[in-house]
Amino acid sequence: MTFDQDAKLAIASALVQLGVDELEVGTPAMGPWEENDIRHLANQGFGCRISAWCRARIEDLEAAKR
Repeated sequence: MTFDQDAKLAIASALVQLGVDELEVGTPAMGPWEENDIRHLANQGFGCRISAWCRARIEDLEAAKR
């Protein structure tokens, strides 16, 4: 199951309000729409660390870099 961008934003916002200091916001290798969602969440200014999940594969790391 995947969440749409609005659901991801709502979940991330709630977690930040609870004091979570790091959010793992997605898997860039899932595709351009996921990269866009990750970028959107990273630009929200949550004030916490934002990370993405990647396999140990060059193409995954390149997707995360974008």
